[in-house]
Amino acid sequence: MLCTVTGTLKDASGNVLPNQKITFRRQGVKAQDGATIVPVLVEETSDGNGLISVNLYSGVYTASTLALNGWQEEFQVGVPDQASAVLSDLIDQNPALTPSTLTDTIDARDAAL
Repeated sequence: MLCTVTGTLKDASGNVLPNQKITFRRQGVKAQDGATIVPVLVEETSDGNGLISVNLYSGVYTASTLALNGWQEEFQVGVPDQASAVLSDLIDQNPALTPSTLTDTIDARDAAL
């Protein structure tokens, strides 16, 4: 099933990224809808307001985009087997890369004990 993934591309400071190219690379081979889906690249460019809308088969993708500092940024996106989804809800958050989130979680757990 194709899922329409929508969202707004922003930098780490929350600034909208207009006309920003983002690439989704599907991981692995999977039989789906009677067909074999092989890894494929799907590119989309945000509009002038940073908005994207892209149709992707369900599965795990590595998404990549060129950051303002010139570095290639990559992150994992899990696309569900449903008609539509919001990009920010699909991004795999890695606690090792977001220590403040991990600290907040531990603090909340300790406060509840």
